[in-house]
Amino acid sequence: MKEEQLSKISEQRREAILKSAIIEFSQKPYKEASTDQITKQCSISKGLLFHYFKSKKDLYLVCLEQALMRLMTRKKETKGEAFYEIIFSAMDHKFNQCLVFPEEMRMVNMAAREMSKDVFEEKSKLLMRYILKGKEESAKTMTRAVSTLKLREPQNPKVTAALLVYVNAVMNHYLELYKERPDDFFAKAGEIKKELKAYLDCMLYGIVGEE
Repeated sequence: MKEEQLSKISEQRREAILKSAIIEFSQKPYKEASTDQITKQCSISKGLLFHYFKSKKDLYLVCLEQALMRLMTRKKETKGEAFYEIIFSAMDHKFNQCLVFPEEMRMVNMAAREMSKDVFEEKSKLLMRYILKGKEESAKTMTRAVSTLKLREPQNPKVTAALLVYVNAVMNHYLELYKERPDDFFAKAGEIKKELKAYLDCMLYGIVGEE
């Protein structure tokens, strides 16, 4: 279902369907998720559900994209921030989005492990599209953060790329560590920042010029 099709459903009904479906898909693998349970929770008939969505697969993919869109809402940039303020502010925004949309976060986590042939190809493409989008946003954030530093080679793009390697390595370590318990990931926010700063400091000491 395209976004314009989704917009044709009344806002109240659309949100009720999406909320019920995202909860169901966040708790069970695709094959086990029940459209009967979804329609029961949002108080509509199964016939009406499939009037809006042509199939369970269609509903699943719409819900997954909606979840990704909500989790990846961009943070407005603020001026005058220092290097770590920019990086940690962006991280805090991402953490906050996951806390505001916990079921969406759980669905994305479930989708990343989904192996059903019915949706594997489409969900993988969708996840990859948003992963690439996330990397682009991260690169922009890091570029802005690096611009606040006094570097020996200010125009060297490898600096941003290298710093992003450290950031992604630390984040991926914790995401892998808590992939079965995603809620615990957020309890470690302070620890993640501390470890990330330690790694970045190690690198920055070799590239930041003297005052």
